[in-house]
Amino acid sequence: MDAKQIKPYTFWIVCGSIVVIELGLLAFWPIADDGGRSPEEVKSALDSDYKKLDDLHKRAGSSPTGVFDAENPDDIKRLTNNYLLTPKWKGVLQPHVDKYNQQLSAIRKDLGKRSTILREPVADSGDLFAWYNAYVGKTKEVMIALRNGKALIIDEMKKEDADFENSASIRTQVGFYTKVERTPEATEHPGLTARFRIMQKISEALLASGSNSLPNPAVKTGREAELEEKRPASIKGAEWKRSGDPSKVLNGPIAEIADAPELTLTLTGTTSALVAAEAAIEAISEPVMIVAGGKLEARPHPGVGGRKGLIDEPMTLTLTLAVIDFHRIQTTAATEAVAGGTPK
Repeated sequence: MDAKQIKPYTFWIVCGSIVVIELGLLAFWPIADDGGRSPEEVKSALDSDYKKLDDLHKRAGSSPTGVFDAENPDDIKRLTNNYLLTPKWKGVLQPHVDKYNQQLSAIRKDLGKRSTILREPVADSGDLFAWYNAYVGKTKEVMIALRNGKALIIDEMKKEDADFENSASIRTQVGFYTKVERTPEATEHPGLTARFRIMQKISEALLASGSNSLPNPAVKTGREAELEEKRPASIKGAEWKRSGDPSKVLNGPIAEIADAPELTLTLTGTTSALVAAEAAIEAISEPVMIVAGGKLEARPHPGVGGRKGLIDEPMTLTLTLAVIDFHRIQTTAATEAVAGGTPK
């Protein structure tokens, strides 16, 4: 076939060649957008965007009904998932948000203030010996007040019981540190100060909680007048279980803003005095003190005739106390404010 015969078909030959080239490109050169996504991926993304826009459209057209509790995660989830927070909400929600933040700030400030006493210095000097001497002097004052108020029963005939400055046995009974081989380091002062302040507050509560028992009308001993004198419970032992590691005592969000030294306090006395003592300790608000557990026991049976002549049955009360120290709460709040976060 010569050129004259081919010429009428030139147009169709060129079109066919172009189609063949395009089919080859489609087969061997996949189409993609600027991000390298295939047409299928682009369509899937557009479908997803459409669904999101459709959801936003529906949420924007809905008005929330009912009451939503800001402290209830389920309410907040329902509010944010089912409705769209549009600018018209601001005038309604902002006053509530501002009031909530003010209340939260006031709570943080109050809790921080309640823990301030735990860091109230026992000495003006940072010198180790001067600090320890001041510490011994202040703890001795507490022990003398307990002894005079009959909240610390000691054997005056025993030299170690009467030595409130150097006797480790009697000082440990009240939860105080005693130098044996070394003076406490400066890093130990905050912990010892906190423990001293805790025992100081407990001692004040015990001395103010004195209670008297009523005579048993079925038993006449001739010593009923002794019950007329109000006597507080006395400290038999104070054991510090943990300190400085909030994860061992506190869990959850509170562990991020507070520590909790834990104390096992053993008291002896009449039932009424022990009940009054526990009530007084639970009423301590500076610092925040929680009775986490307790056990009331009678002394072991003394045998036949061992309780003869007693005007009241002596009892032992063991309390587990957790002292919540919120000294980090203000620092946490300041960090959140700088970061622009909303307090939770």
